[in-house]
Amino acid sequence: MSQIEVKNPTSTGDINILLLGQTGVGKTTFINAFANYLVYNLLNEAMNGKLQEIIPAWFTFLDKDTFEEKTIAIGISNESENKGRVGESCTRECRSFVFRINNRKLRLIDAPGIDDTEGVLKDEKNFEDILAYIKLLRHLHIHAKENIMFIFTNARATSFQPGPSAPHLRELLQSLKYQSNTEVLFSKENSFLFDNEAFRFLALCKNGIEFNLEEKKDYSRSWDYSIREFSRLICRIIQCDKHATRDTLSFNEAQQLNRKLVRPIGEIVTLIQENLQLAEQQKKMLYQIAVRHMCGASKKPSIPQDAM
Repeated sequence: MSQIEVKNPTSTGDINILLLGQTGVGKTTFINAFANYLVYNLLNEAMNGKLQEIIPAWFTFLDKDTFEEKTIAIGISNESENKGRVGESCTRECRSFVFRINNRKLRLIDAPGIDDTEGVLKDEKNFEDILAYIKLLRHLHIHAKENIMFIFTNARATSFQPGPSAPHLRELLQSLKYQSNTEVLFSKENSFLFDNEAFRFLALCKNGIEFNLEEKKDYSRSWDYSIREFSRLICRIIQCDKHATRDTLSFNEAQQLNRKLVRPIGEIVTLIQENLQLAEQQKKMLYQIAVRHMCGASKKPSIPQDAM
């Protein structure tokens, strides 16, 4: 079993991690791999042991000899998981999975993917589910930025480097800094590079797919690297100061209240403007009446000539 030692953790109690990312980046596969990293240090151990499949999932596999596409299913699907078209988020709603790390509970929250091919409305529904699950609305409190980490799930293709994603990520973070004056660190210390293909290889082996010795060695190296990154990730997580969720909740409750007040405030402003216009009309009317009255009073009564 994998052993993780952390010296002088900065806090105690449960740890909650929310996984967010675009549809298809491998969040669900990462959680399944996470469960196996906790149990098996070596890929050979995992191949001889029981596959830890805590989330029902599926992926396609192309036979290298016949090019026939096969679907590999993991676990038993339920309404929280989707087996559908390519590009659709596998996860249908937020779910949490609890692991034991050094006598502490680490809870991974698997969220529906963003940029789902089902369209913007589906993305909005997924966001609503995410926010409802963790009782957030749109933003984290500024102090939460210290606990943001970046996980690359298919790093073997880029020799376990961030690859072409890094410039885009830096551009995004720079835009965030410019727009909201919030700087989020992106460095080696808070970035972790995994290879989900190593877990998929394990799942394929468990489904009777055969590989040659060189392929096994290749995936074994990926597994070993992912295990090292896994240990580094856990150490980072445990040593992080816990984010005070009450700060985020207070911040977002204020935002929610502001949104709720938009309509009544707008109606009040409209009513005030209408009353001001009405008052101005009444003012003009009273002024005209007063002028006519003054003009009528200033006229001298005319005396007929025959009365003189």
